[in-house]
Amino acid sequence: MSDVKRVKKTKEIESEAESRIKEIKQQLGDQLKCLDQRLEYQIQLLSELQEFYRRRADIELEYARQLDRLHRSYKPRKDERTKDFWRYLAPWDCWESVVKSVEKQYRFHSKLYGIYSNNISNRLADLENDVQSLQKRCREMGAKAHEQILKCLNELQSSLKVYNYTQQNFKNAEVKLESVKKEKLKSSSSKKSKQLAKTTEKKERKYSEQRKAAVRARNEYMLCVEAANAAIKRFYVSDIYDLIDTMDHGYHASLRNIFLLHVSCGEQACQQQMICNDELKKCATEIDTQKELQVLKDNFRPIFAVPPPFDFQRHVDDDLSPAIAQADDDLIERARSLRERIDSLKLCTEEIWKTLEATEHSLSKIFVDDVDQEAMDVLGDNAELVNKQNCNYQKRRNDRLEQEEFYLKRLEEYLININLMTRLEAKHACLQKSVGEKTPTQGPFKELPPKPKSRPFRKSIFNKPLKLFGGTIEEYVEAVGDDIPLVIRSCIRVIVKFGLHHQGIFRVPGAQLEINEFRNAFERGEDPLADVNDGKDINSVAGVLKLYIRELREALFPPILFDQLISCSKSADIIPQLHDLLTTALPRPVLVVMRYLFAFFSHLSEYSDENMMDPSNLAICLGPTLFPVPHDKDQVHFRGPVNELIKSIIIHNQAIFPQEGGELYNKFMMTVRDDTTDNVSDNDEEEVNDLSVEESSTERDSGLEMTALYDFTGRTSLELTFSKGASLTVYNKASDEWWRGSFKGRKGLIPANYIVRKSSLSADFRLSGDFKPVKVANVKSEGDEEENVSSSSTSSDVDSMEEPNIDEQLEAAEERRTPDLVLDLPKRNDGITSAAEAFACTQTGTIKKGHSVDSVEVKDDEDEPEEPIAAIKPVKPKPPIKAKPSLGKSKSLTPPDGGDESNV
Repeated sequence: MSDVKRVKKTKEIESEAESRIKEIKQQLGDQLKCLDQRLEYQIQLLSELQEFYRRRADIELEYARQLDRLHRSYKPRKDERTKDFWRYLAPWDCWESVVKSVEKQYRFHSKLYGIYSNNISNRLADLENDVQSLQKRCREMGAKAHEQILKCLNELQSSLKVYNYTQQNFKNAEVKLESVKKEKLKSSSSKKSKQLAKTTEKKERKYSEQRKAAVRARNEYMLCVEAANAAIKRFYVSDIYDLIDTMDHGYHASLRNIFLLHVSCGEQACQQQMICNDELKKCATEIDTQKELQVLKDNFRPIFAVPPPFDFQRHVDDDLSPAIAQADDDLIERARSLRERIDSLKLCTEEIWKTLEATEHSLSKIFVDDVDQEAMDVLGDNAELVNKQNCNYQKRRNDRLEQEEFYLKRLEEYLININLMTRLEAKHACLQKSVGEKTPTQGPFKELPPKPKSRPFRKSIFNKPLKLFGGTIEEYVEAVGDDIPLVIRSCIRVIVKFGLHHQGIFRVPGAQLEINEFRNAFERGEDPLADVNDGKDINSVAGVLKLYIRELREALFPPILFDQLISCSKSADIIPQLHDLLTTALPRPVLVVMRYLFAFFSHLSEYSDENMMDPSNLAICLGPTLFPVPHDKDQVHFRGPVNELIKSIIIHNQAIFPQEGGELYNKFMMTVRDDTTDNVSDNDEEEVNDLSVEESSTERDSGLEMTALYDFTGRTSLELTFSKGASLTVYNKASDEWWRGSFKGRKGLIPANYIVRKSSLSADFRLSGDFKPVKVANVKSEGDEEENVSSSSTSSDVDSMEEPNIDEQLEAAEERRTPDLVLDLPKRNDGITSAAEAFACTQTGTIKKGHSVDSVEVKDDEDEPEEPIAAIKPVKPKPPIKAKPSLGKSKSLTPPDGGDESNV
């Protein structure tokens, strides 16, 4: 490269660095401006809130004063109730309740004035001062941080210039040295050669010095580059947000408390109003016409008492009897005419009474069904509806007044007629007594209709935590103290239990109604999936898990890391870069949850032959949920790189995430079902399968004789300990893989896959009711005879098998461990699982977990005893866990060895 081009390229590099530094300076200045604008917004909000609550306090004070004046003007005096009996009536109790409610409201609104004017306003003023003070201090710290960054950038720029300068000098010295060396080779004169030798030595010293200076400048430049990048990354990723959090320290919490105080005041106001309403309602329901009438009679008995009757006062010259003397036909005719008049009035009053009843019913309906409802409707928000209801009310009011007027006229007519009829009947009775009529007549009121009923309208009328969905993982972990949120743990447990073989898991959507029900239950702190015992809602369970991840307020992959993550996905060494980036940029709680999730996704992809969800398909289905593309990015363009990134993390999750600290996902532990023994005793006939051979009645009564295939040491007091070849007695099944039995007089639990019936050692005999067929290996004996022992499942019931009275401890739970490759075999003293590991030491080949092995032949060994090897077809490999014993569904015993593949 020529010197001109070299100089031009150097200037371009320096110019580009200078422009980038200017951009960063501009960006840092914009940050401070943004924070200043944010402070102005906060101060404006706090000022408006202060003004609002001051005005609200003034309104509350004025309202309280008006209520106080109203209460004082109607407040009854202390001695009025004792002197005035009217105040003992129910309507007066209602009136006093209304007046007292006004007094309570006055006192309450006075307190509200104090809260709004003093408490809330002062809090807002203090908060405004605190925000300004914190903003000032944090801005100063931010400016100092900016100075440090700019200092690094200036050092970077200076080192770049020095680096370019020294490199140029080094290049020039190199050129001059080469030129001198060429000239020395061409020179033939000895004198000139000596001179050139001195010049060459001088140029070599100069070259060496320039080279050292160039190397030092280059090293300094590299250090400045790393320091500047580290400082910028630290500030932009962490420090700036720490400063913002410090600026907001106490701001949002104080505002939340202020608004909650406002809400609490409103709730107490409602509660106070409800108390007053309940008191008034209680008084209103006690209003009763008959009760009030009785009070009136009792307190005004002399006024409403019936006056004494008049007596016949004999004249001094009248010597006849008090009775009317026998008269002529005029009295008889008068009595007959009275009788006719009475009959006519009776018919008239009956018709009037019927009319009064109908009118009274109509008026009652208007008062009860319409008037009160209209009074409630006017409180609605729809003004047009209110106007319409007012018009209807006026119309009904006019109708009511018209009916009331009609009712009053008919009542007046009725009272006049009934009074007249009463007088006529009295006269008629007296005449009848005098003239001696034989036709009996009734008393004056006996044939009258009953009194009008009291009208009905005159009678009585009348419940954070922590936010799960939409929250953050850090908040949950800090509040609950659990590394994995309940919704993630529970959903994964159910999916591992029932969904590993489900085709389209995470791809097929679940029922929205079920998803919402699960979500609401999780939000209430419950676990709706705790009792799930089938996979019918597995898609909804997967949908809940996706919904939780999607609604996290802070995504698992922060948007600020998007560009860096995409850059990592395109790199050749993606795994170490992702490891370094995620472990340094993500907080620990999020990292633990992501490690747990991606380990589960990796486990799920192992069953892709059945569920069709390999890492690629999982990335396509879960990519938008786990790692959404920011809105300012091209959604279509970045979807492919995001899916590739998710796929890589699923495949290499163990290398990307640290495997120490926090809760780890254990795919073997997750496959264990924690069943209980609640229904074992009630459902023995349904859960226990009978033996597949004929049993005599003696065997049913006394148990079955079994032979131990291996040594077994009980791990709890519930399990029996026995050695190989021991004779045991079994009575019935406790679960799928445990039998109740006895050995040497002691009762307890016996593992089903450790025993075989004595008479069936060479026959196909099946012990476990729910096991897949188990084929036992062919073992060569010394006589070159092969003994084939097999066990398989049976489906017959054990209806006739009598269950002896076993200790209550046998009803406790038993630990479950499921085999990975072979059934449990006894451990020898040298640590080798005799038959299986003997085979592993003498044979070659690979047995993959989940594949069947029909038979395995073991050669005789001088030092090894002959033992059968069980080669099985396991349904689901499940290693052991430490759990409480269970007698419900079986907990099979297996060696703790696990793994996807074993080299045999």
